[in-house]
Amino acid sequence: MKLLQKLDLLLLKALKLLASVFFGGMVILVVLEVLFRYFLKIPSAWAEELSRLFLVWCVVLSSAVGIRLHEHPHIELLTKHFPKRAQELLHILIYAIISVFGGVLLIYGIKHTYATRMDFMTSLGYHKNFFYLPSAVAGGLYLIYSLSEMFQTIARLLRKEEPA
Repeated sequence: MKLLQKLDLLLLKALKLLASVFFGGMVILVVLEVLFRYFLKIPSAWAEELSRLFLVWCVVLSSAVGIRLHEHPHIELLTKHFPKRAQELLHILIYAIISVFGGVLLIYGIKHTYATRMDFMTSLGYHKNFFYLPSAVAGGLYLIYSLSEMFQTIARLLRKEEPA
């Protein structure tokens, strides 16, 4: 179990680092695009395309981190008044829904990435499927993190432990 925890922490650190790198790269590219377009009067389509790609990756990786750290958007107004066991069952249902969503993203992300493998972006010349690959990666990460959370909650309920 210690190995899985270490791998989980390593993956979490890597996701945070990559999301930060993509965010920083996106900011730099947007600033460069503004400078080139408005001050030097030399618009560059490549900066816009690349910053859009960085945005997609940043959102995908950050949302996976949000699921892992339980920081995804949720409303506690009604559920905090439920009994603890009902809150746990609702928790399982929510993560089951996230798992289904992750599975759909994974399956169709892979299919769409494969289907667009021969399309190219006009300004940079890289494959268009770089824009669709993040959906498959997101689906895989959502699936891993939501199933893990769901099974931990089920195990806690079966052991009759108090909810965390």
